[in-house]
Amino acid sequence: MNEGKRLISVFFAPTALFEDLREKQRWIVPFIICILLAGLVALLPRLFVSPEVWLDIIRNNMSNVKVNIQVSPETMIQQMLSPIAIVFATLEAMVVFSIFTFGISLIFWAIFAIFGGGLNFKKSLSVVSYTGLITIVGALVTTLLSILFQRLDITLSLAALPIFNPDSIWYRLANQINFFAVWRVLVMGLGFAVIGQLKRSKGFLIVIISWLVAISLQNFIPIIIKSITVHS
Repeated sequence: MNEGKRLISVFFAPTALFEDLREKQRWIVPFIICILLAGLVALLPRLFVSPEVWLDIIRNNMSNVKVNIQVSPETMIQQMLSPIAIVFATLEAMVVFSIFTFGISLIFWAIFAIFGGGLNFKKSLSVVSYTGLITIVGALVTTLLSILFQRLDITLSLAALPIFNPDSIWYRLANQINFFAVWRVLVMGLGFAVIGQLKRSKGFLIVIISWLVAISLQNFIPIIIKSITVHS
């Protein structure tokens, strides 16, 4: 299978992709594509979303937080949309995505080392890098919709449902459960099962539980820390 077919297969024929990767692991091409698109996702809104839209977001955040900030929202927008700030935001997105990719690969390598399966770090990195294409395509779709509708609150997650209060913990949890995230988790479960030569049910179960634990900790730990700080 050539690289072009591998890149397409992660979306349409993931089993064939992971059977190919089981024989010889590859991760550099999808990794590079992902970090470039991550930078693009950070860049496009700053270039094509109206400064007034950004200004409204900042004003709303300042009123919600109720913090006395000396710098005016207009000045903050000028600084945020300056060429230097845009370059740094783009580079930051690329670096963060890179660290996240290697970190997740390391975590799943450790998890599957505990629960069995013929998985090494390079195999884990291959699965994470290719499935990262699903996540980054989702982010790109959201970005393009934000530009099209000139809104920064576009979401493809469950948080779009009116039943969730934007200020609640459940809204933040729902915001992480979107179509592309679930798609990636399922494909990752399949990938680890095929490459690690495990039962598919085991691969799915480990990845889904790990994902649910991760998003729960991400949302509940700050609340717990805040509660401890208030009562101390």
